[in-house]
Amino acid sequence: MKAYTIRDTGLFLNEEAWHLGGGMSSLLPTLHLLVFVPAPSHRPLKVRNSHSNTFAVEQWGGVYVANPSDSSGRSVHLGTAELRPACEAFVGLIKRALGFKSAASTQTSGISVLFDERTALAAWELDLVVRRRLGEVLWTSRDKLNSTSNLAESLLNIVISDDVSEKAIESLALAQQSTAMIREGRLWDALKQANTALTLSTAAFQHDTMVGLLYFPDEYKAAVYIPLLLPMVVPVVSNLIKLFKAYRVESAA
Repeated sequence: MKAYTIRDTGLFLNEEAWHLGGGMSSLLPTLHLLVFVPAPSHRPLKVRNSHSNTFAVEQWGGVYVANPSDSSGRSVHLGTAELRPACEAFVGLIKRALGFKSAASTQTSGISVLFDERTALAAWELDLVVRRRLGEVLWTSRDKLNSTSNLAESLLNIVISDDVSEKAIESLALAQQSTAMIREGRLWDALKQANTALTLSTAAFQHDTMVGLLYFPDEYKAAVYIPLLLPMVVPVVSNLIKLFKAYRVESAA
């Protein structure tokens, strides 16, 4: 039997050679869950100090090392019974990625937790997820509205369009409604209102008229257009002065 410590497992994965991405790339963060079946000559392969024979790779995902008893050939079929420990380990990895404590750490503390079999999360854990998301969404929405207000106050000659003001006012109203729903314990309804408030505040801040003023203020426009217009304005002004002087001379005569 061969065993590896957790600190050795960082060299275990070879993502380029194994093509773990399946040839597909995404800009969104991805959590990889891998079941690794060692060759028959390397079984049983154990991860030292891991009761589930699983290890996590930061910013990537986790790996469950399966050791099936069948060693007749290279092709291995894993049934429901063999994959159940892997699924239980993956649930623990997902909960760890979400910031929850694993079931093992909860049981060792002498506390038994009842969870929904459909989600593998206790009711208080779901409540924690929603409250954490509510804080993030409402905080981000507030920052968007503050940025829009600061931009409007910094540019005195700015003209705020009706679309921007309506979105900002509606976003503020929805954020206040979400806060009231939190006090009433209606967390899911509050999260829905908060997400809508964030969408509206982002749309107001990233409106075409606001973005143009943010990246192209009046000082920038003056620096760009004055060198272009000045060569045309100077001859016109000088000719007008000459005409005015000639008119005065003729009027005096």
